[in-house]
Amino acid sequence: MVFDYPPILHGSQQEQLSALRDYLVRLSQELRLSESALEKKTQAAVTAVSAGGVSRSQLKKEADTLRSLIVSTAETISANIEAIETELHSDYLAQSDFGTYQEYAEGRFTQTASDIDELYTYSQSVNTDLVNYKSSIQGEIRRGVITDPDTGEQCIGIAISQKLLFDDGGVPFVDRQGNVYPRLSSAQTFGLYTSSGWQYWINGQKVGWFDSADSSLHLRTVTINEAIYLGDKWLIAIHPNEGFGLRYVG
Repeated sequence: MVFDYPPILHGSQQEQLSALRDYLVRLSQELRLSESALEKKTQAAVTAVSAGGVSRSQLKKEADTLRSLIVSTAETISANIEAIETELHSDYLAQSDFGTYQEYAEGRFTQTASDIDELYTYSQSVNTDLVNYKSSIQGEIRRGVITDPDTGEQCIGIAISQKLLFDDGGVPFVDRQGNVYPRLSSAQTFGLYTSSGWQYWINGQKVGWFDSADSSLHLRTVTINEAIYLGDKWLIAIHPNEGFGLRYVG
């Protein structure tokens, strides 16, 4: 809630006292309205959570509302995060009359109570009088507690990408020990692997996933080079002479 600043007083003493009184009356009314709105919002969330038959998605929504309310109105916030950081390097150099071949690798590792972040860089180069060639790759792996970009739920998983991007979704999730759970940004290309399934995103679009909730594989586009077997008795295939068809092979 944003309140108006006190007025700049002008005029006689009586006029200044009158202006100050009007400001205090307005401020008192705004405070009462703010307190009333806060109580209604809190009560609505509590009622929804305590009511029977609330779905998990609704429960999560109400929990997020309460969390935002707690964080925004907290008088004291404390956080203590222990981290171990390690950086490793390796290089290889071979020289002869034909030229030079060189490799370089670097690994940066950060470990906290909630996740381990691994950043890898690798490059190689060939330099001769005839050819100058260089290639490099960079990749990042984060494993531990990750916020699913699709559901907003915290999960134990592994995210792999050329470079992972994380955001806080507006409100960072902090547990009672002060650990900040990273929220994986969906606006990138990456794979996310958990104990209950996997997801694959391309440029911010979720293009494939497997979820143990329905035990089904979901794909936007499928290319079949030869055939699909349905159990051990049916075959869907493209035959050179017969074309596309379903055949009983049991």
